Formats: sequence, structure tokens, C-alpha cells
Amino acid sequence: MLKQVIAATPRADRPHEQGVVAQRRSLALTFLLTLGLVLSQVSSAVARDHLAPLRACISGFHASYWNEQWSTASLGAPGQTITGWIQLVNTGCSTWTKGTSTEARLGTWSPEPGQDQNSPLCADGLSGWLVVNGHAYCSRIQMADNFVAYNSIGNFNFTLKAPDLCSPAGCSGLYTLHLRPVIDGTTWMEDLGLWVQLKVGSYWGVSNTAFNKPNGTPMMTPQGTCYYCVPSATSAWISYVYVRNTGADTTQPNSQSDLWNTEFNTLTHTYGGAETSWTTVSCGSYYRRLANDSKDDGVDPYGAAWGIYDRTPAGYYYHMNTYTNADSATRGVAYKLASYDEPVAVLFDRGGHYVLATAVDANLNPNLYRYQTTISNVYVRDPWVSQASQLIKYANTGGGWLSHFNQYGWNGQAPTVTHPADCPGNCHDDARNGYGTYYVNTSTPTLWWTKWVTVERDPGTTNPDTANIN
Repeated sequence: MLKQVIAATPRADRPHEQGVVAQRRSLALTFLLTLGLVLSQVSSAVARDHLAPLRACISGFHASYWNEQWSTASLGAPGQTITGWIQLVNTGCSTWTKGTSTEARLGTWSPEPGQDQNSPLCADGLSGWLVVNGHAYCSRIQMADNFVAYNSIGNFNFTLKAPDLCSPAGCSGLYTLHLRPVIDGTTWMEDLGLWVQLKVGSYWGVSNTAFNKPNGTPMMTPQGTCYYCVPSATSAWISYVYVRNTGADTTQPNSQSDLWNTEFNTLTHTYGGAETSWTTVSCGSYYRRLANDSKDDGVDPYGAAWGIYDRTPAGYYYHMNTYTNADSATRGVAYKLASYDEPVAVLFDRGGHYVLATAVDANLNPNLYRYQTTISNVYVRDPWVSQASQLIKYANTGGGWLSHFNQYGWNGQAPTVTHPADCPGNCHDDARNGYGTYYVNTSTPTLWWTKWVTVERDPGTTNPDTANIN
């Protein structure tokens, strides 16, 4: 069922719309849109009266944009369909004649799915697509008119179908179909910047497939020891950024042990503070430094932010974030997932564990409707479990997601436990006045104590020394 339609309006970044009044209607989000839009049929003869003044034609085959009935739409489930139309003006001297070598069609174009590449939104039996040997030719859309002479409008009416194989664990949910008019065997006409976007289902964020390395295995490997949750998640996060942007994994060292030794246990940054050594029964002894992710008394989100910031390309900025309540924190996670299509690190179990949130189920785009959308599930990659089980779906209720994503405490205890003002021999990793002063507001000596804490990518232009308080 169609649940969302975003107003389709002329855009300044589409040069073909300059000087043209493109009429589109936006339906109220609270109503369901009947699948199968009414197609607007405009005959060439009537269209000619609207295309004034008449100009001299251009030799050969040419086209310009006129109108469309499309928008960025959300379909409630795989397999559903939606129908619309695009209208182009024949600005060339040659007539477009259906069924001949001069027929104008819409061909698939770059960047998605690519020139002459089949669209995943096409299927047998859908109207508008060219049919060859009884099957849909999924890189060509036919024109509806028999003849379109110079200065007349050509109609391209077609139906799109949400892929049947798309599922919350297997696709990003957002498909874009780029199109360009073509006279097959003769020429591609002007690139008019035509595109249609289709959002499938309620899944927003990083798909299961996208979180795989080039060889098909998941980015994240289980944490190598009891205190490697941050290195495990950070290593996977770095790999995802590089694979998504370059198609290859990062060439720089990025193993869990490398990250632990160079980022979280020995690297010093401008701010921060912790004991120089620590011994525990379960994990042995290790050294603590200024930017440290502890294996005993909680994750240091400041150090974690530096770990992802240091190893990702220039222009990528990451910061720790604190939220004052669970709802705003969950909405913040969903907002960043939909904004960047990149994981968000979440401090679990009162700050004692570190996981990657990779997607949410939400009825509206959290990027556009952060405070209006309903978030039903949150998908998490947990480095504590095996690769086969690491993708976990938590219902957004107190007994699911919020039973783990909760307020940061000391040694994993509830925030009601007395917060020690100073503990030189037995400290948590919180930033506080006089000891580890890497908080933004000096009136807030406990920056993440009793807060919901994340590490997120954002549009900032500063390093992680500046945290974000929501």
C-alpha cells in the first residue's frame, strides 16, 4: 500500500525545467494513495495550441521536458505497483513515429541503473515497457502516441513494480530510475535529467547486502577479546565507508588489535584523561591513555569517535552525541541512518557495550520527518555474537531495543548509583570537571553520565574534540 508521496515540484537543479511550469500535486501524508494513477492523455493536436510561440525546428531528433505525474513514493511492500507518466516536447524537425525506426523511447541512463541497463523496477506485464519476444525489455519505455510531430507533446505512460526479492534484511529500499529519450539505432536525444525514485517498504539505513565485504562476508567480525567491542565495530565501520565509496576495502591497517593498540589504548589526543594502568580478573592488565575505550568500566565514546574519524577519508566528521531521553535518542539514530546511509554507533547496556545500529523500520523517512515518523524496529550489528547471528532486530519497546539502549552508568550500573566526584584509583570513563575535561560545557562536568550516548557521522567540520549535545 502506498503510504507516502513527497511533493514533486520543479527543481532548480533540473535545467530542463527552467521556464517551464510543471504542475504536480502532493497528496496529504495521512491518506493512502490508490495504486494506479490516472493517466493524463493529451493529444498532439491539443498540445500544439499550448506550445506557443512556434519556433523553427531543430534538424534531426530533439526533445525538451514538458510535464510529469511522478514523485518520490513509498510502497508498503515488495511486489506492489505504481503508474505515472512523463511528457516531452518534440523540438526536432523529424516526427516520432511509433513502431518504426523513428520511434522515440525512454532509455535507462546513468547513474542508476546505468545506460541501457535493466531496471529492477521493471517486470513482465507492466504497462509502458517495450516488449520483445513476449517479455519486458527493461531498459526501454515506449511512447503512448502513434505520431508526435514537431512542437507536439509525446506521452510516456508506464508502471513500476517494487522488486519481489527486496526484504528488510536484503535491500536499502530506495531505487532511482534515471531515463533519457532515445531514437534507437540513431541517437540519444538531450539528457533532460529525468528520474523517478521509489522507496520500498519501511526499511531505512544500511542493507544487509551493503554491509558485506567485496568477497561477500560481513564487514564485522566478532570481537577478539572481551574488551574489543569498539575495535570490532570501528573496523567494520571503516571498511563499510571505503567499500561504499571506492568499491574496495581500506588498504591501511584496520584490524581489531591495530585499532586497539594505535587508537584506543596508546593514542593520546588533546583532551581526555584516565589512569595509566588497570588490572581486572577477566581481562588481565592493559594500559589506559587519554583517548581510551575501557574493558572494565565502560566505553569511552570520545575515544570511539576519534577511532572512526582518524581512519576515514578527509571530509568525514564524527562526534559523540548525548541525548536526554530515549525517544529523542532513537529518533536521532534513525535520522542519521536515513541521512547518511551509514551505521551509527550506540552505547549499549549502560555504556558497557558498543554496537552498530544499521537500519530502522519507520513509516516515514526519518531524514524528512524525524519527529513525525513511527519507528517500529531497530536493526543492530553486535560484535559480541557470531557473524551468522550479529544482525539483530529489536522492537522499539522497553522490552526490546530500549532494554539495551539506556542511560550511561558507572561500571554498567544504573545511573542512580552515586556518581563519584573523583576516583583516582577506580574511575569510570566519564568526562568530569578537574579530571578528563573533554566536555563542551564546563557546567556539565559529567558529559555522558545518565545520558543516551551515540557516535555519529555529521556535517560538522571539526574533529571529535567538540562533542554534540542534543
